[in-house]
Amino acid sequence: MGPFDRGLLAICSLAVSAAALIGVLLLTGVLTVAQLQIIIFRPEHREVAVVVLGAFFLGGLRLLWVSLRRKKESQAIIDESALGQVRVSLVALENLITKAVSSVPGIREVRPKVGAENGGIGIRLKVIASPDLNVPELSRQIQQMVQDKVRDVTGLTVNRIKVEIVNFAIAKGRVE
Repeated sequence: MGPFDRGLLAICSLAVSAAALIGVLLLTGVLTVAQLQIIIFRPEHREVAVVVLGAFFLGGLRLLWVSLRRKKESQAIIDESALGQVRVSLVALENLITKAVSSVPGIREVRPKVGAENGGIGIRLKVIASPDLNVPELSRQIQQMVQDKVRDVTGLTVNRIKVEIVNFAIAKGRVE
C-alpha cells in the first residue's frame, strides 16, 4: 500500500470514527435526530454533502481494490524442468545475503531488498559500517561476495547490486 492509499485509509478511518461518535451522541441523547437533520439537510449543505459522500464512496472502492489485488511475485524461479519448477522466496534470498554480508569485518548492519529483474534479480543493500573502512573497496568486496554467494547457492543471475552506506557506526566503549 502506497502513501496515497495510506492517506486515504487514514481519512476514511477518521470519517468512520466521526460517524461512530455521532452515533454515540445520538444514543446517549446529547444530540437529537432533529438537531442532526437541521445541521445536515440545510439547502446550502446538500451539494457539499453529495460531494463528500461521493468522494468517500470512490475512496472506499479504491481501498477495496487495493486490498483485493494480487501482490507482486515474491519468488524467483531457479530451475524449470519436465518435473516442475524450483522456486526460492525473495525473503530467503534476503536472509542469505544478510548472512553473507554480516560476515564482512566492519559491517555492523545490513538490510537487503531483493526484486526480480529482467531474467535475474536486482539487489539493494543498505549498510551500516565502521568509519575506518575504505568505502569503495568495501562496496566492491560486498558486491562480489553477494554475486558469488547468490550464484553458488541458487544459480540465479544477479543483474545489479546497489550498495548504500546509510550510516557509520561509532564503537562505544563498554561501561563496567
